[in-house]
Amino acid sequence: MNQFNAADLKSSNKFSIEFIRQVVESLVLAKPDGVELTETEKNYITKWDNRNVKNFESLDSHINEMCKNYEIVLMIDNANMSINNSSKVFSDFKIILKAKQTLNRRGETNTFKCVIFAGIYEPGNTDLFYLHYNPPLGIKMDFNCHLTFHEEEIEKMLIEYQTDNKTNMA
Repeated sequence: MNQFNAADLKSSNKFSIEFIRQVVESLVLAKPDGVELTETEKNYITKWDNRNVKNFESLDSHINEMCKNYEIVLMIDNANMSINNSSKVFSDFKIILKAKQTLNRRGETNTFKCVIFAGIYEPGNTDLFYLHYNPPLGIKMDFNCHLTFHEEEIEKMLIEYQTDNKTNMA
């Protein structure tokens, strides 16, 4: 999956369009090689690929619509890159996600079941997964999503990571 570049972090318009593009790409790539998408999956991906999402307001509504019947975990990898860029756009997006999580936990809406910002490193912090917000917000939320991986799934992830990152793991 591609990363957001500096231009994507300059406006909510560019960010929203790129976010949708990356979600669609992730959904397509989520199927193992050789496994065809079902008609239902194709329709869902087509609905995600909404060209009318042009700003945070429309992105917010679109996320509500796309998540309402599903349990979706959103994982944003390499989050430090965006956080370290001190992007106002990315900070605003995190505030939207925080509001969605709060409403979701109250049962007022069904959006992402869990949001994980991965690839965040803070010396002395022992939390593995958490929602990270730059000061002055200073908000953390508990990781409230059970992840269970079987040996075969872990092996597959390690092989994919090795292929993508050429780490020479043996």
